[in-house]
Amino acid sequence: MNIKLISLWLVVGLHLFVVFATLVSLFVLPFKVEWYLWIPISCGLIPNLLTPGDCYLSVIENRIRKSLGLSKVDKFVAYYILNKRP
Repeated sequence: MNIKLISLWLVVGLHLFVVFATLVSLFVLPFKVEWYLWIPISCGLIPNLLTPGDCYLSVIENRIRKSLGLSKVDKFVAYYILNKRP
């Protein structure tokens, strides 16, 4: 198997883990920490999930995809989780 393909799937897997860990933390943190910790943390996580800007993992993934001759992924969740591929 090509090393670039392996690295692509490693980045995709890491990206999935980060997205799901962020989503889970939004529902777990209110029950595990005090409100004065949870509100600032959630106010930082929610815009991170919903803004259209590229995260660092998306930039790395798109570089690897370009070197493999694959198309660019604009929105990670829409592409991999919701299967909204162009």
